[in-house]
Amino acid sequence: MEINEKSHKPQDGGIVLKKRQATGSGRVVEVVGEVKRPSVEFSKVRKMEVTEKRIMEARGSVVFKVLNTETGEETTHLEDHNLLVNNFFVQMLRLFAGQDFDARQIDRVAWGISGTAEAVTDEAVTPPSSGNVLKTVTASFPTDSSVKFTARLEKNESNGIAFREVGLYFKNVAPPLAARRSFDVITKSDPFEFIIEWTITFF
Repeated sequence: MEINEKSHKPQDGGIVLKKRQATGSGRVVEVVGEVKRPSVEFSKVRKMEVTEKRIMEARGSVVFKVLNTETGEETTHLEDHNLLVNNFFVQMLRLFAGQDFDARQIDRVAWGISGTAEAVTDEAVTPPSSGNVLKTVTASFPTDSSVKFTARLEKNESNGIAFREVGLYFKNVAPPLAARRSFDVITKSDPFEFIIEWTITFF
C-alpha cells in the first residue's frame, strides 16, 4: 500500500494539519493535533500509524469584585482574560530547570494607576505616588490544570487612590510581573473592599 503524506499549516498559525492518503485498499486519515478523523472508508482496512502532537498553552483570566462591607452587596467591575507577559514564560522555564523555586513563586497582586493597554513586554505596574500597593495572595486549585490566586484590598486600605490596573507578581525576581490587566478607573473608598481572583490554566 502506497502512502502519500502532505502537510499544511493554517494561515492563522494554528496546529499543523497532516493528511496521509492510502491508495488502493485502505482509508484516508486526517490528523489535526490529537484528533484522528477517518474521512473515507474502503472495503479493506489496514493499520496506519500516525504521529500525535500535543501543544500546551497557558491562559490567564481575572475577576475583579467590589464588596460593600456594610451591606454585603458584591458587584463585578471586571471579568475577562488577561495578558501573560513574556516574563511569565521566562520564569516558568527557569522554574522547570529547578532554579530557585521560592523566588519564582507567584505570591502578590500589585495595584497600579496606569490605564495603558497591556503589552507582552510589560515588566511591572505603575504604582501610585504614595508607593507600591501589594497584597499577598492565597492559592487554590479549581482543576488539575489550573491555579487561582485570590487577593483582597481591605476597606481601610489605599482609600482615595484611583486604580486602573492590576498585576500578578513573582516573589523575588526582576522584573516581577507575570500577568497584567488594565480596566476602567475606579477609586478606592471605605467601606468598599476590592477582591481579585486570578486564574492561570494550562491546556
